[in-house]
Amino acid sequence: PGDDPAPAPPAPPGRRGAPAPRAVLRPVPEGFPTPPPRPARPNRRPAPRTEATAAPTRHRHLLLAGIAVAAVLLLIVVVGGGILAVRSVSSGGSPADPAPTAADEPGSPDGPGQTGLGSTEIGGVVVTEVSTEVGVRGVGDPSSRREPDGEYVIITFAVDNPTPTPIRIGDNVSLETADGTYPVDREATREHTADTSDYDLVPSEGSTTFHAVFDAPIGTDPIGLHLELEDLGENGTLPLSG
Repeated sequence: PGDDPAPAPPAPPGRRGAPAPRAVLRPVPEGFPTPPPRPARPNRRPAPRTEATAAPTRHRHLLLAGIAVAAVLLLIVVVGGGILAVRSVSSGGSPADPAPTAADEPGSPDGPGQTGLGSTEIGGVVVTEVSTEVGVRGVGDPSSRREPDGEYVIITFAVDNPTPTPIRIGDNVSLETADGTYPVDREATREHTADTSDYDLVPSEGSTTFHAVFDAPIGTDPIGLHLELEDLGENGTLPLSG
């Protein structure tokens, strides 16, 4: 008692509380790459780009340019309209003439006394050309379409019968050309789709518009439509304009 206790023996290496051994620098092996030098200053975050702030300015300039172009175009339209108005007033222009009606057009079948492309009188019956079509390559619906050996010539004509005798129109018509005469194509005439009649009886004091289809050589030049009116004992030729 009273004596200092004996000092504790040093703790074996590797145990808790023991001093850590110092690091030992080993020589760098030959051929090992030299590490890069440490930067003098730490890397910093790059400064933001300035393009983001320049985009609104660019859009604003485009908007202003578009407004300026629109204003110039509007000014041109206003000035041009004013010039046209002044010219119209100074020249004493009048409103446009109304479009001709069907009754004013040549060849429209509107009853007795009508005027068409060509007209003739046969035994008191007035026959008037309405239209002449050449070079037609087929007639009829797709299910019953008919095609010519040469080309179809379609004559539309109106018949005004002021006589007391009804007359028949059908196979008694033929086409006169510079090369000869061609009979009516009965089947093609029936198959042709139109608002006119193919074969019909024109009553006394009545009028009817017909169509007749002829199979003629290609390049035919129609001259006239010949009609044999057996009911009147008369015949004649309607001159054609086509």
